[in-house]
Amino acid sequence: MTKRQRRTFSSEFKVDGASLVLDKGYSISEAARSLDIGDTALRRWVDQLKIERGGETPTVKVLCELFDVASSYYYEFKGCQSHLVSQPS
Repeated sequence: MTKRQRRTFSSEFKVDGASLVLDKGYSISEAARSLDIGDTALRRWVDQLKIERGGETPTVKVLCELFDVASSYYYEFKGCQSHLVSQPS
């Protein structure tokens, strides 16, 4: 039996997948099947996105924010809060 190679996914893909469940009404199983990923991975992304949307800092790599060093602002993905937040000093 050959072992399946571990795949990696971009933060945007994770947010889009979690948004299917949180915003579009898909079940975890339906969304995972349509994205060809495991239920457990998608469930983790959904839980993490809920935490981030609630304003808490996650304990793992952030899904929602991109830090733009040149402008010192956080730009957030479409699946998260849709505003620009100034970087704290």
